[in-house]
Amino acid sequence: MNALEILLGRRWILKSRDRELYYRMKDEAPAIKKFLTEKLGYQMIVNPYLIKIEKMPAKPENWMGILEFNDKIEYVFFCMILMFLEEKEAMEQFVLSELTEYIQGQYQEEQIDWTVYQYRRHLIKVLKYCVNSGILDVDDGSEENFAKDGSNEVLYENTGASRYFMRNFTQDIMGYTKPEDFQKEEWIDVDEDRGIVRRQRVYRQLLMTMGMYKNEQNEEDFAYIRNQRNLVQSDFEEYLDCELHVHRTSAFLILSQDCRMGRCFPEENTISDVILLVNGMICEKIEEGEIVPAADERIFIPREMFTGILESCKELYGRGFIKTYREMTTGEFCENVKNYIAIVGNKNDQEKAGYYGEKIVLKCQKLGLNTCWVAMTHGKSKAQIKRGQKLLIIISLGYGETQGVPHKSKSIAELGQADQKNEWFEKGMEAVSLAPTAVNQQKFYFELKNGIVTAKNLGGFYSRIDLGIVKYHFEVMTGHEVK
Repeated sequence: MNALEILLGRRWILKSRDRELYYRMKDEAPAIKKFLTEKLGYQMIVNPYLIKIEKMPAKPENWMGILEFNDKIEYVFFCMILMFLEEKEAMEQFVLSELTEYIQGQYQEEQIDWTVYQYRRHLIKVLKYCVNSGILDVDDGSEENFAKDGSNEVLYENTGASRYFMRNFTQDIMGYTKPEDFQKEEWIDVDEDRGIVRRQRVYRQLLMTMGMYKNEQNEEDFAYIRNQRNLVQSDFEEYLDCELHVHRTSAFLILSQDCRMGRCFPEENTISDVILLVNGMICEKIEEGEIVPAADERIFIPREMFTGILESCKELYGRGFIKTYREMTTGEFCENVKNYIAIVGNKNDQEKAGYYGEKIVLKCQKLGLNTCWVAMTHGKSKAQIKRGQKLLIIISLGYGETQGVPHKSKSIAELGQADQKNEWFEKGMEAVSLAPTAVNQQKFYFELKNGIVTAKNLGGFYSRIDLGIVKYHFEVMTGHEVK
C-alpha cells in the first residue's frame, strides 16, 4: 500500500501504536502533500505523536459516520468523552467512575442512570471504540465487568490523541446553530463556484463517496468532470491505481483490485452477495421493460416489487445456501459464494484465460455442476498471486436452482460473416452465440475468408477474456482453429 492509500484509509497513524509505520509515513508524506492541499483542500497533520489527514467530504451523506455507532446517544457519549479528556494531560490516568459522573452532570436531555443496562451498554461500545482507535488505553480492569455491574471500575489512560480527533476550525464554532454552518465554515469569504473550490469539491466527491450523480444542484460540478476528464484521471492515476468512468449522468472513480484504500464493494460478506444477486434481477427487469429508469438513470421501485424481487432471489438461489440462510426470512437471508476457481496471470494472458477457463466451465457442466464467470463483482480471493501477476477473473462453482436461462443474443450476421455459405461455420457461430460474455455484450466479430477463421474483440470490459471463451466454443464445435 502506498502512503496515500494508508492515510486515507485510516483515521490516523499513532506513533505509540505503530512506530515503524509512523516513520515510514513521515518520510513519504511530503510526496503527497501537494496533491492533498491543491486538489482536495486537505490539511496533513504531522507531529511527534501522530500523522493524520483532515478528511472532509464534498457534502455530508446520511451513511457517513462512525460505523461502530448506531444510536444518537453513543455520539453524545463520545463527544462528552472528548470534552472530558480536554482537561486531562497526555499519559494522565482516571477511573471510569470519574467519567460516568461527568457524563451525568453534563447530559441535559435525560437523566442518566448507570444502573440501567441500556446506558452502560451504549457507553461500553463508545469506550471500546476509544480504546481501539487509540484515544484511550486500559491500564486495569475491563469494560465487560462494568456491563455486569455498574459499580465496577476500570483504570484508563489518556493517550492525548483525542485533541486531534476533531478537525481544525478557522473560527469560534460556539455560535453555530445548524449543520450547514459547519459546511460553510471551510469556505468562509470564498466564492464556492470559483475554480479552486469547485475542483476540490469534485475531487472529494469522487474520492470519498461512491460516485457523483448529476442533478440540478451539481450541474456545474459535473460539467467540470466532463471538461477536465483527462486532467482528473491523470491526477488520481499518479497516486492511486484507479480509473475514472464518466457516463451520461454519473461519474465514478473505480479502484483496481490492487488498491487497498478503505472499504470496497463487494466485500467478502453475505450482504454483498445478496445485493449483487438482487441487482442482477433488477437489470433483467429493466431489459424486459418491467422497470423503466428515470431520465437521470435512477431507478425507483415500489416496496412491494422490491420485496417480490427478494423473495424471487431466495427462491431461485436459496437451494444453494447453507441451512442457516435457507431458513432465514426474506429480509435476512444471504450467502457467500465460497467455491470458485481463480484464474491468475499477467494482463497479456486474458484471452488465454478465457479459452482455457471455458474448457473448465464446460467440463464442470458435464459433471453436473453449474458455473458462472465472475468479474469485478467478486470480493477478495485466497488465490496465490506472484509478483507481476494479477487476478484476471473468477469462475464460481456450485449446484444451481436451475440449469440457467438463455441470454439475449445478437444475430449470426451481427457476430460474423463468411466469404461464402459454409455449414460448419454457421454451426460454429451458433455455438459462439450461446457463449457467456461480459454483461452479455458479445463484443467480438468472426470472419471466414479463404478457409481461414479469424476473430477479433471490439473493445469493452473483459472483451479479451470473452474472445478466448468464444474461440473455444467455435473450435470445440467445428474442429477448426480460430486465428
